[in-house]
Amino acid sequence: MTFADVEGELKTQKANALGVVPYLGYGRGYTSVALLEQDKRTIASHMREFGYRHAVIDVLQGVALTERI
Repeated sequence: MTFADVEGELKTQKANALGVVPYLGYGRGYTSVALLEQDKRTIASHMREFGYRHAVIDVLQGVALTERI
């Protein structure tokens, strides 16, 4: 399974290179604990469909040190 396989179903979004223009619909990405948990359940569901009944999915969060807040 690749990112492209589940990208359309994931609730979190990667930051866009045009994140400085939020009013045009571009953003810095969407991430929250609730959205990450939803994505975790989505990926676990796909893994069960592929036969991996006991797969463990972990969420790793990080902050880019080069980004300004």
